[in-house]
Amino acid sequence: MSKFTNPFKPTKPVYSGVFSGRYNELYKIDKSLRETKAGNPTNLLFVGERGIGKTSLLLYAKFIANGDILSMDQEKFNFLNVFITIDNRMNTTRFIQKLNIEIERQLRNENDVLQKVKDVWSFVKRLEVGGVKLNPAEIQDIVDNAIYSLVDTIKIICDDKTKKDGIVIFIDEADNSPEELQIGSFLKILNEKLISENCENVLFVMAGLPEVRNKLRESHQSSLRIFEELELATLSKQDTRAVIESGLTEVKNEQKVLIEIADAAVDTIYLISEGYPHFIQQLAYCAFEQNSDHIIDGHDVNESISNSLRLIGDRYYKDMFFNKILSESYRDVLVIMSEKGSDWITKEEIKKKFRGSEKTLNNAISALKTRNIILVKEGVKGYYRLQWIAFALWIKYFTQKDLSTEADKA
Repeated sequence: MSKFTNPFKPTKPVYSGVFSGRYNELYKIDKSLRETKAGNPTNLLFVGERGIGKTSLLLYAKFIANGDILSMDQEKFNFLNVFITIDNRMNTTRFIQKLNIEIERQLRNENDVLQKVKDVWSFVKRLEVGGVKLNPAEIQDIVDNAIYSLVDTIKIICDDKTKKDGIVIFIDEADNSPEELQIGSFLKILNEKLISENCENVLFVMAGLPEVRNKLRESHQSSLRIFEELELATLSKQDTRAVIESGLTEVKNEQKVLIEIADAAVDTIYLISEGYPHFIQQLAYCAFEQNSDHIIDGHDVNESISNSLRLIGDRYYKDMFFNKILSESYRDVLVIMSEKGSDWITKEEIKKKFRGSEKTLNNAISALKTRNIILVKEGVKGYYRLQWIAFALWIKYFTQKDLSTEADKA
């Protein structure tokens, strides 16, 4: 067991220190911030699967926007940042309340400016916190008030005394948006009214799972057009190494000890993680804990893989496998598919090993597709695969006992 403080962070977003990769995304963020400062914003929508690093990217972008981290061109920005995480209980009123709270919190050390901003957002105090459902006309009045308050806030913070570059509104987990929020319609109206008021120092940066597209579209057919969409891919092997080495550099700088990693260890971490940032963090964390000789090698990674997979499974797979799937026959399909890792498998291959009827198999595949538990090969009929090799390994090593227990109970 390592006696040094572990630099890797599998249980929380990584936005500094061991944040690596994402060159194209960071370039786009820098460009959007620069253009927003000049009054020509391009709103950004980052889309990606769980574990791909959406929140980490937004937090890193937030630190660039407020000047804590320099941009890729070594530019220091000075935006006021608002960071809102969407949950499934949020409606328009709560969103505006959070917007107001975050703006005031960011200005808490600037008393003169804060009082002016409080004055222009005074209407928020009249909103019902837990209350009566508002009719569409009342909601529209609230939206209008919020827009004009945002416009006035921009004018206040961008004057000669404060010299802010503008406001960046970060919206995370947008896929959680309930129907009551009408997020697509709300953001489209907000964006258009800001433009009509000649208030163009406001940038929206949003992130969510792929279903966020449908949430936006269902709320307003044209809402996707106000964003430039960037789909987050997994990290390359080179970026995976950079993430790990950044963590080890942090240990060297802060704890004055040199710990290195062998190529074989990087290879295994990349193979199992498939470049998913969260999985890289977990595998590197466990390998670091396993190490005792200042060189993390293949043996350290292999010895710690079981614990890594268990922890990843607890966060990502357990609920999906046991709670979202209530039929044992549906789980059988996943067990069969796991034998191929994350490679493609045909329906005919599954059918040969499946113990149920063809109708049950069809229902299982349909349900697993609908719940985004398995992927479908585009343009080819009857080809499926698991999204992650780590999921396949977790099924193999951590579910068979649970399934046997359920069968015994039955």
